[in-house]
Amino acid sequence: MITFFRIFSTFQVLSILVILLLVKLPFGIGELPTLIPEVEWQLTGQKMAEGNQIYKDIWTSTSPIVALIYYLVNTLIGKDSLFFELTALILVFLQAWFFNNTCANRKLYIEKTYVPALIYILIMSVSFDLQKLSPPLISTTFILFALNSVLKQTETSQINTNHSFEIGFFIGLGSLTHFPVSILVVWAIISLLLYSKLNLRQFLLLFLGFALPFLFFGLYYSFFDSLGEFRDQWLESIFRIKAFSFSNFYNSLFVFMFSFVLMVLGILRIFSISRYNSYQNRAHQIVLILAMVSLVAVILADNTATYQFAILVPVIAFFATAFILHLKGTYLPEVIFIVFLTVNLVVQRVGYSSLLGMEYNHLGSIRVDESVAEKYRGKKILITGSDNSAYKDATSATKYLNWSLSRFELQNPDNYQSIISINDTFRKEKPEVILDNAKVFGEVFKILPQIKDQYKAVEPNVYYLKK
Repeated sequence: MITFFRIFSTFQVLSILVILLLVKLPFGIGELPTLIPEVEWQLTGQKMAEGNQIYKDIWTSTSPIVALIYYLVNTLIGKDSLFFELTALILVFLQAWFFNNTCANRKLYIEKTYVPALIYILIMSVSFDLQKLSPPLISTTFILFALNSVLKQTETSQINTNHSFEIGFFIGLGSLTHFPVSILVVWAIISLLLYSKLNLRQFLLLFLGFALPFLFFGLYYSFFDSLGEFRDQWLESIFRIKAFSFSNFYNSLFVFMFSFVLMVLGILRIFSISRYNSYQNRAHQIVLILAMVSLVAVILADNTATYQFAILVPVIAFFATAFILHLKGTYLPEVIFIVFLTVNLVVQRVGYSSLLGMEYNHLGSIRVDESVAEKYRGKKILITGSDNSAYKDATSATKYLNWSLSRFELQNPDNYQSIISINDTFRKEKPEVILDNAKVFGEVFKILPQIKDQYKAVEPNVYYLKK
């Protein structure tokens, strides 16, 4: 198969798409396990499609660009999980195609091939959550654009201010999609300082490009009188200290273990070959710096789920491809690729469901509880607490979508501002069911008896709207 994809022609592009579909086929589209963070992304887009203003009418930590994309999918296609997974599938294919073109046009390897795209889609298929329309996956698109611009800048000794602006602009868009990506500004500055003639004008243009998307969204939210909410709910939530789970991080590393082995071997191999010219050696070093900074971005993310590693896939694919392409002989590259393909498919399958008795319930702590979701299907509900499983097939009522943003107001109902806000919220929209997992509504009902009178307790901490 490696021999086939070493041919650089249009037919190989179609073959990449076919392989991506074949890898996805055993699991179906719209049949992957739903994740708790994914529910919030979908509901944010759904509520925006209903006319609600994000951050003002929807309390969520979903980033602006992710919310916009989910809104567009909801509006233009539909709200079923099928459409989000299909969008993610198309995005992965386009990323693989662009990544391959970058490798070819920037002459990163000695030969032009479609092996980089092949390796890219296989690494993106190693875990089912990498096939979700997640913030890291979306932001990877902008990382690829930024990488291409950095390489274009370092390819020539001439100063091009357009590239500096582009680099900052793409990293800015990536940051508004997945904020840890903002640390890639450090990678861009280091790369341009070491391998290009970075002057003060370029430096300022890079930061102007980075700031421009933030200024645009700031003006947009200011126009709709929700700039304060944007600052409080998204910008400030970024800097809150989050618990880091080493066990989950190691589990995610385990999923990529074989890919990381090929990456390390590729690094050792590509820097030991003398056939590359000085520009190509610079380009390889830029990708290596990107790998190190991207790993820091993964660590800074709000959780350590496998989908957070999507931003590392381009650099893993680059060096893994280098290792395979530089293997000698006809059969050895094919054998290594078959082993790589087999390991990826087995890891993916075992993480999704059992295979020959093997199962480790990958991401079990953030998977939606389907039994709970089925119980409240089709209802307008409000959930307190971090587990939002019941929202999966239901509709979110009121602005209190994200618990970490809502908890202060609902846990302190005796505060004057909280009383006014809670009362106004329930006057505008009444949930059919309140799932009080955090056990805060007992106090809310004491402070606001007019709300209590409209609900009856059916189960402990579960309240239904009276008919």
